[in-house]
Amino acid sequence: MAASKKQKVGEPQGYRLALPAGAVLPSGLPAALEGLEPTTPNESPAGISVEYPRLCRRLRDLGLRFQLAYNQPVAARIVGKSERTLREWSRQGKIACHHCSGIASTPSPYYTARSLENYLLASERGKA
Repeated sequence: MAASKKQKVGEPQGYRLALPAGAVLPSGLPAALEGLEPTTPNESPAGISVEYPRLCRRLRDLGLRFQLAYNQPVAARIVGKSERTLREWSRQGKIACHHCSGIASTPSPYYTARSLENYLLASERGKA
């Protein structure tokens, strides 16, 4: 009796693709997609700086690029506080925090550009 070879943990598993008789995999992109050029976002940097002036100024000072959302360590750096303080403020409702549910078992919080701009505005007015 021949012993079956067991696969080791971490060893890549091989697969074979079985196509129906006469079927062929397409090569390259469809003709409709071949001539497309990459596009830039509709919002210009000038539009972003008008909509988020405090955030853009803060990002420029820190040497960071504008994004629509920031993870907790970067958001804490933007507001100038620790991650622990930022978590506590999120619980208190001082700054809006969002979670990506369903992606990981422990979803990591993120902060939108809008929530950071609102916080920076409130702190500028002395209300945060």
